[in-house]
Amino acid sequence: MVPARKIVPLIALLMLVGVPQPAHAALWSGACALDVRFVFSEPIQPTGSNPNYTVTVTPAVDLDTGWPGSQPCLSSLDVDPFRSTSVVASGSSSLWTCGAVLASGPWDQGWQNQAGAFTPPAVFGSHSITGAWGAWTVLITSPSLNFTGVIELTLDTGTPTPACIGATSVRTTGVMVFQDPS
Repeated sequence: MVPARKIVPLIALLMLVGVPQPAHAALWSGACALDVRFVFSEPIQPTGSNPNYTVTVTPAVDLDTGWPGSQPCLSSLDVDPFRSTSVVASGSSSLWTCGAVLASGPWDQGWQNQAGAFTPPAVFGSHSITGAWGAWTVLITSPSLNFTGVIELTLDTGTPTPACIGATSVRTTGVMVFQDPS
């Protein structure tokens, strides 16, 4: 779960962005509190490992408990800012060790508001991951939509976390911020 100290900036971001008036340019922006699990094709080693991986993304919090389902995202340009999200992602790494990570792959993400509308537009893009064990940055892009998102991930302290050496999966948590000029 995302600690409260990370959710406050998420809400502050949306309050700063606000909901633009119709006269303003359309710019979707928002944030999602997410748990991200990586499952590796081979165990992580102290040096020389470069496993492929799959990504599973689940909500870290439910920002609107008054509505069925989990709403881990907030988005601008709508009087109903809460969103569910779904992600399909995987990748390959040129390096994934205890000391460094350099990985990338496809990242497809969609959002749905409480009325059932799929907004902002779905992203069929790519991601890159950099960092070291316990602190990763995921950059998500889709040039066709001019979309950019970033997630700062840390180890999920709410679940048992394996030591780096020999890990075949890792659970992380973080807040994704994004913008998408429609």
